[in-house]
Amino acid sequence: MDTSGRIVVKGQVIDVGARLKAGTTVVVLIEDELIRIIHDDRQLTTAPRRHVSSTSKTDGAES
Repeated sequence: MDTSGRIVVKGQVIDVGARLKAGTTVVVLIEDELIRIIHDDRQLTTAPRRHVSSTSKTDGAES
């Protein structure tokens, strides 16, 4: 996280808020249509994925 409480995930800026110090490690869960930000087993925020491609939805799985 930067000093303003933001992180960048795949080019998408997500505002986590100034609740944590800059440099704090968070867990980023990238789901089909949502990005979740977790710290100490607590969800801090969610954001819709803005760059969802058809190939990322399959994650390389065969049909």
